[in-house]
Amino acid sequence: MNGTEVNPRYSENALKEKAFLQELNKKPPLQKFFGYCKLSGPGFMNAAFTLGAGSFASSVTLGAAYGYDMLWIPLYSFALGLFMLALATRFVTASEISVIKAQDKFHGKFFGSFATGLVACFVASIVYNFGQYALGADAVTALFSVVNINVPKNISWILLVAISVPLSLMYGSGDNPKGVKIVENAMKILIGIMLVVFGAVLCVTGVDFKAMIKGLLIPTLPSGIDGIVMLIASLTATIGVMDWVLFNNGMESRGYSENHETLGRFDAVFGGLIPVTLVLSFVSIAFAEAFAGQEGIALPEKTDELLPMMATDYLGFGVLLLFSIGIVAAAFSSAD
Repeated sequence: MNGTEVNPRYSENALKEKAFLQELNKKPPLQKFFGYCKLSGPGFMNAAFTLGAGSFASSVTLGAAYGYDMLWIPLYSFALGLFMLALATRFVTASEISVIKAQDKFHGKFFGSFATGLVACFVASIVYNFGQYALGADAVTALFSVVNINVPKNISWILLVAISVPLSLMYGSGDNPKGVKIVENAMKILIGIMLVVFGAVLCVTGVDFKAMIKGLLIPTLPSGIDGIVMLIASLTATIGVMDWVLFNNGMESRGYSENHETLGRFDAVFGGLIPVTLVLSFVSIAFAEAFAGQEGIALPEKTDELLPMMATDYLGFGVLLLFSIGIVAAAFSSAD
């Protein structure tokens, strides 16, 4: 490449994908749907990043404290975030400049490199990952304990780092399309694991489908200052600046251009909105069935208090094991 940086949208892989999309858009709706599913990726990266310690803690707390009434929060908050993701898709597919560089150019480096790049992304991601490693290490330790192997948390987090860091380094460069695809497929698998294991938990706890539909579609506001604080924290745990920039960077890494705009919007819904809503709803429902309406429940204040809360006579060993597997998947996906 003679020392010249090549825009990922002009890579051989991106040009082939662009030509494939031109033909795919002429196909019948069902064939187009499955074609988009195969090509999706940045939306699942966004979902994986969202499904972390903060969103899990919020879902557990809201389910245990309010039952089904707060199921609407992940759905509505991510749905509102779709507006920003749609803007990101239009920006990336219509422009050849990155979002941080564009902010530097049009808004100044204070809002671009400093506020968005350094504070909202770099510093925030470091703080964010503390929660992922705390929760993930606890879940890894719980999994090993199933076979009577005692692995301390200060060893478990090393396993998380050993897997998540190499995956993170693979992503973000159009010069390594195979690495980008490996990471995106890994996120799809991890999210699939979460859907399966948390869905299996509901087979044990049961589901009130009428209450679930009402809780998903009809917003209910909590009472009291604690409830309002919890509501705000839960809303902000779903879509933030880091999620928005990650979605931008994911599309840039794939070399998205004008033919990718429909794919980007599709990915935001089917790779982001739907998986996030389902996983967090499954978690909330499980804890609603287990704890809602009970007096004197000690709600988790830290991420490492989530798993001990699950180890109850009601939930039992099998559910604890499933939750441990799901949370390990969530920790790996978010840390990447």
